[in-house]
Amino acid sequence: MEVARAVKKLLRRSECNWKPTKIEGKRLFQHAGYYPINLESGTNRPSLNRQIFAEAIEHLLDDTNFDRLAAMDLVYLRENLLNHEPDAVLSTHKDQYEALILKYGLRRFIEDLPEERERIFRNYERIVRDVGQSLRGIYFEILLHDVRNPIRSIIAAENSESVSGRRVGDPSTRFVVHYVRNQGRQLMAAMEGDSKIAYFKQFSRTKKVKATTTPIFDECYGLVGILCLNVDVEAVESLTPEGQKEFFEKYTWNTGETPAFEREQWGLV
Repeated sequence: MEVARAVKKLLRRSECNWKPTKIEGKRLFQHAGYYPINLESGTNRPSLNRQIFAEAIEHLLDDTNFDRLAAMDLVYLRENLLNHEPDAVLSTHKDQYEALILKYGLRRFIEDLPEERERIFRNYERIVRDVGQSLRGIYFEILLHDVRNPIRSIIAAENSESVSGRRVGDPSTRFVVHYVRNQGRQLMAAMEGDSKIAYFKQFSRTKKVKATTTPIFDECYGLVGILCLNVDVEAVESLTPEGQKEFFEKYTWNTGETPAFEREQWGLV
């Protein structure tokens, strides 16, 4: 089995000449009225609108709306929610969904989803782990969102238990859904300007958090993720002098072992 996977991966790499190929088209959220994610009133939690999902299938089956990238977004959402949520495809639209897969040639795309997801997010997951562990216990959380699946968007999280309380498998925030659903204008503008989005926000567990949001783009699919860094500003501001001293001691300790060449430079050997 492992040998078969390795051969399959080598074949895929040779086919694409080791370079990802950009997929032409618009994102699903750019098809007005066909993005099947709602924000629930009162909670702002994202939820799947199965009726709009069905309408999106019909929309993309129409030759006048042919869009491979948008079809991939729709299929990605459904396949990544299987075994976690009620099927996104209504029973009345099973055949249409299969027709959509056939029309856009997405059977292999579905088979390769786990490997593609790993390719896209592997290094970002490592960043979340390494940075999060370095800053453990100092009022800082780092989260990685998969924006193509707002229902279960968080795929990596560190230190969130003391800030937002969110965990892997939790949904996107209102911020993420709002800007993706509304064409992702600010996130795309941030990427094109080589910038980021930073703002104050409020969680139920704290009054004031400084949030920095950086969009993640893939060469094939475009906007795929968001990296969020949240600092509990209120907790830091309320620290006593002793607390501030502990804060910096924890930071120094958590950042890891000083390399030997640095210890020698400063006479710390």
